[in-house]
Amino acid sequence: MQSVPQPILDLIGRANVRTVALSPRGNAWHMVSDEHSAVLRCSTQTLGHVVWLHQFLHRLAASGFPSPVPLPILGGSSIVAREGQVWETLSFLPGRAMRLDDDVPLESAGALLARFHGASLAVSSSVQRPGALPMEACRPRSHPQIAEDFLRELADLGHQRVSRCVVHGDCTVANILVDERAKSPAR
Repeated sequence: MQSVPQPILDLIGRANVRTVALSPRGNAWHMVSDEHSAVLRCSTQTLGHVVWLHQFLHRLAASGFPSPVPLPILGGSSIVAREGQVWETLSFLPGRAMRLDDDVPLESAGALLARFHGASLAVSSSVQRPGALPMEACRPRSHPQIAEDFLRELADLGHQRVSRCVVHGDCTVANILVDERAKSPAR
């Protein structure tokens, strides 16, 4: 498991910073100091992707949706690139992974996802996330005629003129936090 490199901890510049691994892969830590409870993450994404994500999270949090907020505690920024790695800091959201908990109705997770998409629709920009896979590059490639027909049908429906939102591409019960007191998805 990777530990937090000292130069990254030096950027934080806080005395009494404690880090606890959140991931067995060693790329995310719960970082607690006198001033902050944060998530420090060594991202597997490109710098452009993380910048886009932080801009989106700022807008999402401002909408009132319970989401992490980028924290500018890495030398005054929430993102820093060092030695080919992208590091980021976000506010820590308490709770536990929903998993398959009989006390939490699965339908409530669907309601939370619908709220996310509604909030995303209100705050999304028209700029596609850097690194997103264009449809024509998806594998396996569809038969060329099927792909051509699909793209034509999208154009006929006015697909380019409709509102866009960010789709949560990995909304599983492992990625939904449950508020212990309310026994319902919180984030």
